[in-house]
Formats: sequence, structure tokens, C-alpha cells
Amino acid sequence: WLPIKLAPPVTKTTFDLRQIYVDKSEAKFTGNIHTKGNKAYSKDLKFSYDKGKGGITFNTTLVTSAIIKNKFTFFMKGLDFSSFNAFLPEVEMIKGLEGFFNGKVKGRVGLAPNKLTYNVNVDVAATDAKVHGLASLKQTIEPHLAKVKLQSNDIHIPDNFDSIKYKGVLSEKDIKIIYSEFRGPKHTLDFINIKGNVSMVNKPSKIDWVIKLKNPTKVKKFKKKFGTDSIAFRLKGKGFALGLDNKHFTRQLGKMAKSAVKAKVKSEVK
Repeated sequence: WLPIKLAPPVTKTTFDLRQIYVDKSEAKFTGNIHTKGNKAYSKDLKFSYDKGKGGITFNTTLVTSAIIKNKFTFFMKGLDFSSFNAFLPEVEMIKGLEGFFNGKVKGRVGLAPNKLTYNVNVDVAATDAKVHGLASLKQTIEPHLAKVKLQSNDIHIPDNFDSIKYKGVLSEKDIKIIYSEFRGPKHTLDFINIKGNVSMVNKPSKIDWVIKLKNPTKVKKFKKKFGTDSIAFRLKGKGFALGLDNKHFTRQLGKMAKSAVKAKVKSEVK
């Protein structure tokens, strides 16, 4: 007799979870989860929260009784982020987020004894957004602006934004900001671009910021005064303890000062 190998059966669990409240808003989950041997997976999990909705697919493998590996994709549409601020790291300049987010989060997570690993790609955008604490950047750079006769009202760093975009990679070691933009309210139309790397393990971090003016009146005035329509600066430090990179900022201000002289000479020649 030849031995007969039986494939592990596939089981399906269907669920419909309601009346789960997060910050006074109801969250609902529906879908099917399949299990086969040491694996669990789903391709049709759906959720709704307040006015937002989305979907989740995942594939989880129980490698041993103590080691779990998971791959997942998370889609969102119109998801109100304000209720999830408790999960944000404590950062002085970003104390909270508001807005309605659309996009995709995709990655892998590994769980072993005393060890959590993850690598997650994030590509999201938000409308009607607010970043609590971002205006404190102005207080950080303001003492240096006088070096090029830049007044505080020349640069507008709001808390409210018409839109936010973020593309990056999150891991247990760091947060990579591949591309991020903040578009200011329509009456200012200031634009902020950010990229860099923030360590999660208290190693060197660096974030480059560019504030670009979009309002035609402000651009004309700023260019006439400084020969440019933007200002760049860098925050650096260890982990989330970031401060202004004075050497980098001084170089940027030097470039602005030279541009200002050229702009002035050019206007006088005219």
C-alpha cells in the first residue's frame, strides 16, 4: 500500500462585526477569513468607520508557535485620521493629524519572541487636513531670518492645509520620507515639500524642508526682495529629537543674500 497524503482542509469563517466604537464613531468589519494548515488569509475584508471605508487583504503564516509572518495590503477612502492620533509617535512639531485620507498601505510584519519587525510602504493623500504643531517650525527658524532681512510675515507656515501627500517606508528602524507635500489654504497657496529619514532607534535623523510660495502677490514681492520664491532648511538630530541645522541654514541664507543683491542690481539697472 502506498501512503496517502491528505491536504489540510480549508476552512472559512464569515463575520460581520458592528457596534465597535473608536472615539465615539462606529467601526464595522465584514468579510471572510480562510485557514489552511498553518496559514490564514483573506482577500475580501471590508471596513467602514464614520464616513470612511476601505479594504484589507492579508496572508499570515504561523512558522512556529512563537513566530508569525504576515503580508498585508490596506486600502482607505475618506478615512478620518483624527481618531488614530494616539498611535502617532510623540513629536514636537507634529502633535496630531486631522483630515480625510485616501490611499494604500502595503507591507509585511514579523513577530518573534521579544522582536517585532515590519516594513511598510505608505502612499496616501489627505484633504481638509490639519497638522497640529507644524506652525512651531516658524518659531524654530524665525531667529535666523533677520540675517537676510526676512520678516516673519514673509513666510507663512499654517496648521491648515487643503491637501497633504505622503509617500514613504516605515520600519522598526526608521521612517523614510521619500516624498511629502503640504499645500496651504487657497488664500496663501504656500507649498511645503519634505523628504528625509527619521530614526526609530535614536540614531542620526535628517529632514529637508522647502517652503515655496505660490500666491502671485507674495511671489512677486519675495522674488523682488530675495531673487527666489522659496526657502530651504534642514532639521537634524537623533531619533525624534530634531533641531535646526544651523550650518545648512546659514548656507541657504547666504545663497538668498546673494540672490537678493543680484535682484536689487537687476531692478536698479531696469
